[in-house]
Amino acid sequence: MTDNQKHQSDPTINDGLKAPGDIDAIYIPEDAGDYAEALKKIMLKIPAGWGRWISCGKGWYPLIIQLDQKLEDLVPGYEVNQVKEKFGTLRYYFEIPQEDDPYTQQNPTPELEDDHAWAKWQVGQQTWADSEAGKAYFRSREELQKATNELVAQAELESAKTCESCGADGTLIRSGGWLKTLCETCNQKGAR
Repeated sequence: MTDNQKHQSDPTINDGLKAPGDIDAIYIPEDAGDYAEALKKIMLKIPAGWGRWISCGKGWYPLIIQLDQKLEDLVPGYEVNQVKEKFGTLRYYFEIPQEDDPYTQQNPTPELEDDHAWAKWQVGQQTWADSEAGKAYFRSREELQKATNELVAQAELESAKTCESCGADGTLIRSGGWLKTLCETCNQKGAR
């Protein structure tokens, strides 16, 4: 079996071949290295028909993986729509499942034996922690959406200080009409 035939028979993995033509294939970046499995896990959250790839440099892979872990902690099974560089910084588009789930409850009634935890919940804190399951509960979908949006915003802001090419400290620069976040070394090398 040729590489092309092998690739066509398993559209779920890109083993480095160019443009296999299947939008639902998982396109693991050639420079993924140790991040390949974690990036694949993120790409599997992209729905069929959206294109399963990540469009940014390897310097941001750790940011993306950390963000995914934080979002997954809050909303297991959340959906990724797109991960890319735009205007020199990271963009991470996602959706929270619409169906009712145990992670978003309207006015949950916790069964907490700890008086401090109960008092904290009663005072109207946005979240309370179920110590056994390690889950955070929110009073409304809006609060959950706000918390997840804040995580994404933090990662996107961090990308503006992180070289997209190598992950070192970087700055947002304009070069030839394009914006990129690069460190001095990668900028001098002409990384794009």
